[in-house]
Amino acid sequence: MFEYASAYGIAIRLNRTLVVERTPTFNSYFHLDAISIDKCVVKLSQVKNVLEKWSSSFDERLFRLLPGENFVVGLYLQSWKYFENVVPQLKKQFTFKTPISNRAERILRKASADFFKTQTSVGGTAKNITFVGIHVRRGDIVKLNYFKYYGYKAAPKHYIDKAMMYFTGKFINVLFVVCSDNLRWVQANIKHPNVAFVHSRSPEVDMSVLVQCNHTIITVGTFGWWAGFLSGGITLYYKYPAREDSQLRKMFSENYSDYFYPGWIGME
Repeated sequence: MFEYASAYGIAIRLNRTLVVERTPTFNSYFHLDAISIDKCVVKLSQVKNVLEKWSSSFDERLFRLLPGENFVVGLYLQSWKYFENVVPQLKKQFTFKTPISNRAERILRKASADFFKTQTSVGGTAKNITFVGIHVRRGDIVKLNYFKYYGYKAAPKHYIDKAMMYFTGKFINVLFVVCSDNLRWVQANIKHPNVAFVHSRSPEVDMSVLVQCNHTIITVGTFGWWAGFLSGGITLYYKYPAREDSQLRKMFSENYSDYFYPGWIGME
């Protein structure tokens, strides 16, 4: 999603046409404006590759591509600064197609009904529920030595607890909706009476659920980033996604400001 969004932002800024390779998954999720092709129709000798210097920082060289030439831009492009000029257009394009959004809506409707039953059984009310999506990435980060060596960090439990307290202190009738690549861990560690765990077994449905929530708590990784961006409410993020002395940390700007979206709230 970062690759598409950033390439789209660069193309619009430079008055160019964006062409992307059609994939059986990505194109089936969203309504994309870019021209999609099954395979490259331009000879490799006619294309120049331009890669960013750092995967998660802004590289202004990509805004200075010469006219009259074809470029392939990459490789990760994980900075909102590449597409700040086209945010409304991207949010429209990244609207999930109806079958996906309908599945997500049913999940939230059931979670809401269960929450209502819980509240009324103790004499409360569940009117005006505030949905807060929580995305917890752990899987590969905690299992694979490469990720640990490179500098990836999983957000600790106390960060999630603190983030949840922020929302319960700000709103009433808060329902936390949790999506994760490790449901066993979140069910064992996220202890709150108003929590619904999503078992969709579908990444696109998980993201659609998070996007339909009012606010978002993200841990690490770009999946949660996009859930927070598309949801549009308050987004809390873990301030230290990379170990300070690591190769990964070098990929970010000094204060992570090229990566985390303006207005989001960082927590430890």
